[in-house]
Amino acid sequence: MLRSLPQTCPVALRQFNFVASLFVALVGKRVAGTTERITRTDILRALNMQESEETLDKYAKDCIETLSLLEQYGDGGSRENAKVVAMASSEAPPAPPNNEKPATNLLYLLRETDHLWRIEQREKKKSTSRPHETVITL
Repeated sequence: MLRSLPQTCPVALRQFNFVASLFVALVGKRVAGTTERITRTDILRALNMQESEETLDKYAKDCIETLSLLEQYGDGGSRENAKVVAMASSEAPPAPPNNEKPATNLLYLLRETDHLWRIEQREKKKSTSRPHETVITL
């Protein structure tokens, strides 16, 4: 069901938003008539995703991570990044040489952007926390 449309970033992000809304609404709720609780994997299986438990878990984590980072670096985010905004809105299909899904490439870009932002913040913090040395020349 989730894979019926071409995997452009906007399509994948709509899917991620839909899945994330189900996670928020249903994860942890009790299954009627049992003591079992609904998991992310249960939701993905209900959406007819037939992958292994490991793959479903990775999909769920990537979905949440992508949306979380996109809130910060996407359009209107507190750390908006032009490359991220462009990639998130791109209708381009997977392209050679690696044919990675656009949403996978977006997650790679988001991670890299976040990593670089964190390094920059550490450097700023170091430069502002160093005591200023006074040099006296004779």
